[in-house]
Amino acid sequence: MPSEELAYKRNLNETIARLEALWTGRMPHGICATMHGWPNPYLEEWRQKWHPPAQGTERDLPSKEEIFEHWDALLRGRSEVEDDSLPVAYACLDWGESGFAGFLGAKVHFYSRGENGGTYSYAEPLLADWSQLEELRLEEENPLYAAFLETLRYVVTRAEGLFGVNAFLRIDALTLAMELRGATRALLDLYEFPKQLERLLRLGVELNAQILEQEYAIIPPFRGGRFTWIGGWVSHISPVLLSVDPYVYCASWVYRDFGEAYQLALLERFGSGFFHLHGYRLDLLAAIKELPGVLFVQGVESGGGLGEAAFAHLEAIKQVAGTLPLLISCTYQELLAGLKEHSLPGGVMYDVSGVPTVYEANKAMELVRSYEAQASERPPKPEQAARVMR
Repeated sequence: MPSEELAYKRNLNETIARLEALWTGRMPHGICATMHGWPNPYLEEWRQKWHPPAQGTERDLPSKEEIFEHWDALLRGRSEVEDDSLPVAYACLDWGESGFAGFLGAKVHFYSRGENGGTYSYAEPLLADWSQLEELRLEEENPLYAAFLETLRYVVTRAEGLFGVNAFLRIDALTLAMELRGATRALLDLYEFPKQLERLLRLGVELNAQILEQEYAIIPPFRGGRFTWIGGWVSHISPVLLSVDPYVYCASWVYRDFGEAYQLALLERFGSGFFHLHGYRLDLLAAIKELPGVLFVQGVESGGGLGEAAFAHLEAIKQVAGTLPLLISCTYQELLAGLKEHSLPGGVMYDVSGVPTVYEANKAMELVRSYEAQASERPPKPEQAARVMR
């Protein structure tokens, strides 16, 4: 029977209880926080052993041993912090979004993320002609997919009793189309080949469901729930992690016509899920919150100077989200100012960067655990949220 303890988490029982309260909506006025930023000596030891290439250098996928030891170093370096995070490894993150195209036969290139470890990927467009669509198949003999499953099994086995492992973010809907067709071509398909694109998006539902079912067959549940990449843990056996990344740069109708139905199909199949949302898009948030089974939404700043930090617009975001829990990135100074001014809305997990030391993280957590949002920071009435959207 899998272990129900995690050696890399000191306040495990308290954290599980707090996460369950937050993600089930039973912490409307309280807050949670995860802390990041101090140096990690174990990561330096890992660097000395594995010598990751310079950032942007094309390389092979890391071995399963390198991947395990990377996550072991990252999470061991957090074992003294008593925040609301759980030690969870994204074991197959190195495959990246393009890995899903590779599972169907695309040629995938991998590039180093630099001294902190890991890779990102790029797939050469596989679906050049729509006549090829019916030939797309997920086969376990595919070398990239076989390595994906083998790495997941290896990390799960070695991590038992130390830290948890989560399933991959779904590469579905328009995200999958961009990986298989190329980003520009997929966006043109919205206008030039909408029917063919819809067929591809339907195929994406089955592809993602099949992969997630295999991942959950390998990753055991933990204390009646599942480890998650964002949010740490939820009290659901088969949550699905969804993203609306490509829709952030599109008009609202694109998600309505070429996204919502396909993500709804995955939510209905697995019973619950949560969303990763870049930038400040209240229209997308409003659409997401109406989907059945949504547990929470993560709002993060878009990269490359695109979009805006969600924290800067938290009041407006809360008015649209209502009682739906949120996960919002902020800096250590922003958290401290919010705690001092008592201006932080409740029902939110704050993902905090730039924390200098574990000692300061733990001192801040004493304030986080006792925090109660003021009446003006509590969830708005439905009619108030409706006025924001007008």
